[in-house]
Amino acid sequence: MRRRRAADSSARSRSFIRSWFKTFYDRSVTTQEFKQHLSDYYASNEEISKKIKAIDWDAWLHNESGKLPVKMEYDDTLAVQAFALAERWEKVKGNDTAGFGKKDIEVSPCAREPVRAVADALAALGLDERPEGW
Repeated sequence: MRRRRAADSSARSRSFIRSWFKTFYDRSVTTQEFKQHLSDYYASNEEISKKIKAIDWDAWLHNESGKLPVKMEYDDTLAVQAFALAERWEKVKGNDTAGFGKKDIEVSPCAREPVRAVADALAALGLDERPEGW
């Protein structure tokens, strides 16, 4: 169910973005125009309209503290697994790599997106080299 909601939300977001570019592709837009377009676009969706009306625009636009007005929550499951794998990789770098190989990534829980997740983790650790055989 959660994935379904995420997919629906993603489709709505893409639809809004298409509408946005179709309407404003040739000019700069003010904040007021953005807010109006957002409200107009979702006017027929009562649930989303309520959420838009509840946005504290001043907190988002004029916040000088540098902190977001809401707590952002992300699923970092893949990132945590990728960083753990990258740390293992760094430990064997320059040493005997016999206990670490391609199979470690293929069977890793983050195998759905191993290239991106592990590459990002390796880059974040400053690793530019790969063990032999990769």
